[in-house]
Amino acid sequence: MSFDAMTSPPTEDETIWARLNASPPFGPEVTELDREALDWLVGVLRGLPEQRRQAEIEAAKSASQQEQDPWVDPFAFTCEDAIEGRECSHGNPYPLLRCDDEVNDDEYEYLSEHAERLGARMKAAPGGRLGFIYWWDSEIDEREAVARVRAERAQQDGMGVTTALVASPSLSPALPGMPLGVPVPQATENPYESPAYLALKMALFSEDEFDQRPPVDWLVDKVLPRGALAYLIGEPGNGKTFVALDLAYSLATGRDWWGHEVAETGPVLYVAAEDDRGVQARARAWRSRFCGGQATGKVHFLAHAPQVGEPGSFEALGLMVELLRPVLVVLDTQARVTRGLDENDSKAMGELIHQANRLQKLGTAVLSVHHPARGGTVPRGSSAQEGAADVVVFCQMDDDKVLKVKCTKQKNASEFEPLSLGLDSEGESAVLKAAKPPRWEGQEQIIAWLDGLNLPRDTGVPAARKALADAGHEITKRAVEDAVKVRKGRVPVPSPAALK
Repeated sequence: MSFDAMTSPPTEDETIWARLNASPPFGPEVTELDREALDWLVGVLRGLPEQRRQAEIEAAKSASQQEQDPWVDPFAFTCEDAIEGRECSHGNPYPLLRCDDEVNDDEYEYLSEHAERLGARMKAAPGGRLGFIYWWDSEIDEREAVARVRAERAQQDGMGVTTALVASPSLSPALPGMPLGVPVPQATENPYESPAYLALKMALFSEDEFDQRPPVDWLVDKVLPRGALAYLIGEPGNGKTFVALDLAYSLATGRDWWGHEVAETGPVLYVAAEDDRGVQARARAWRSRFCGGQATGKVHFLAHAPQVGEPGSFEALGLMVELLRPVLVVLDTQARVTRGLDENDSKAMGELIHQANRLQKLGTAVLSVHHPARGGTVPRGSSAQEGAADVVVFCQMDDDKVLKVKCTKQKNASEFEPLSLGLDSEGESAVLKAAKPPRWEGQEQIIAWLDGLNLPRDTGVPAARKALADAGHEITKRAVEDAVKVRKGRVPVPSPAALK
């Protein structure tokens, strides 16, 4: 914006407001502003709603008058210093609820993060630091917001209440008769009443009490415990998403999961971070086969990848979990929610585990769809992942499109028996099905062909399959393996010439 572009030049009141809001604010003897800065500040003022704009101008005029007249309106500014009779040099024309000098860096960072969630805005404080948190257009007032932030910090960090600053551009907190400032709750002097001690006390058991705790609480019997951290791993194209979706819909509908009873149905949050279109087609196929094409109303899909390394991102996911209350959250895939993080760095993967644990504390199990270490059956990257996992399931598709689903870790129980599954076409995608036994119905015909080709009884599978292919018989590897095995175990029938 420039003066030429403005509908009218700045008024005297607007110039006063701009001068007092220049950075650094309340600087020594600021009389002339940079032309571009004045343009920008006046533009900001004119962009405010009419009521707010008038309040800002009146406050600026009052501050300007105070610069000329040492008299200070007691309701125009207050802080803890003023309450206790000390001189305060901040010179803020707006009424404060508290002064930020009492907030250390950690407390300030925490308050800033959570205040923004409640609708606050940041503004530079005297001296250049972002020291005041201003509230406007918030659904709750300043005192309630501060109380919430302090309570959250005390509960989550076990550090007791904090001293914190909140300032308001509104004139309402300084109405006549209102106390000057808000008293800050003091941390308890009794260490046995501290949140940290009380949390430990709640988790202390005698031998008998500890022995009476309930056993593993299963969501899916012998497969997935309630509130667990689970890994579903497999190479690309090996059916991980089919298995994850099938498990999700079993939990949503109560359908047994391949012989394992679903103990409790509930909502599921599926984070389709890698291929939302592919997940869409697979989900539609599952509903077509098992629900008559109807939606279950319990499976929710998030076509966005929250990031572990992005401040506030997984916290926002936690808010969504609080809202939906799912029994399972699926992260498909882990690589897409950890962009920029080193999988081999235990600290980076520790942050992932920490964020997953925060979701678990909300009552949900977390299933991370991931890739295995090369040639292995453990999650790729830092070993901290396998160590933290309650369950690890490995998927592998063989040459005959048989999907083997094998449990390689079950922390508090024995691993479930491996599953042999296949894919059955459904609409534009497919669904899982039980794999057929490897024995081929035409096994005797294959053996007859091998005998007709005069292959030795100890001929291996590769040579037998090649010979059959050269003779025009395209047979699957599994069928040839079965026939070769049976043929080797048979006593050879002597030819008529050998009997003479």
